[in-house]
Amino acid sequence: MDLAAIKKAFDDDGFVILRGVLRGDDLADIDRELDRIYREVAPTLDPGEISYEDTPSKAIRSISRLLGNSHCFERLAHDERIHRLPEAIFPGVQMKLASIGFFGKAARDGSTTPPHQDSAYGYWEPAHYLRVSIAIDAATRQNGVMICQKGSHKQGILEHQPSNTAGFSQALPEPVDTAKYPEVPICMEPGDVALHHGQTVHHSGPNTTDRSRRMLSFTFRNANAKQDPERVKVYHERTKALYGKSI
Repeated sequence: MDLAAIKKAFDDDGFVILRGVLRGDDLADIDRELDRIYREVAPTLDPGEISYEDTPSKAIRSISRLLGNSHCFERLAHDERIHRLPEAIFPGVQMKLASIGFFGKAARDGSTTPPHQDSAYGYWEPAHYLRVSIAIDAATRQNGVMICQKGSHKQGILEHQPSNTAGFSQALPEPVDTAKYPEVPICMEPGDVALHHGQTVHHSGPNTTDRSRRMLSFTFRNANAKQDPERVKVYHERTKALYGKSI
């Protein structure tokens, strides 16, 4: 990897795609571990930690808290191919693994994700916040690909409002100007890795194909970051209204 080039693209755009980081055996291990998670872990999680599609299939849409529930994924997060990326993006900053998540768009059943910034779920400062997403399936324009707005991370954290979307409780009340911040689909093949800033505005559409679109995501942030107490209070009030409890 050309880490200097990766950092420049990330700083300029707020995201970057790395091709072919993981291979066949890695992806087979992830598939086996996800099968275990579906069987053993998912039934034990509380609302807010897991969300399902509001359809007869009840397909898993997202799992926000796999950290502590998967030694396999924790080892992967500390694999050199993944682990060296956060401090290459934010040199001189002690970055910590904050969470491991799963995001899925079931075939013909995956629903829309509203425009949002990941940092609006925690309001950490300094804003050294990185999401590392691994494509388990191909992500295409037809199956609900994540769409990032180029350069939108430079705006800081924008105000959000409740989305009433389980798993994605926050959303931007107004669209961000696509002429100033163009939309870029993050199309990937299995094993590709996408990095995006916690302040990058992104969203995704429904999956209208017969193939699923799944991603495994690792969140890294500044180990010394502090939360904005007032904004966190508002966030917890909103999630309590949606889930019946603060998360």
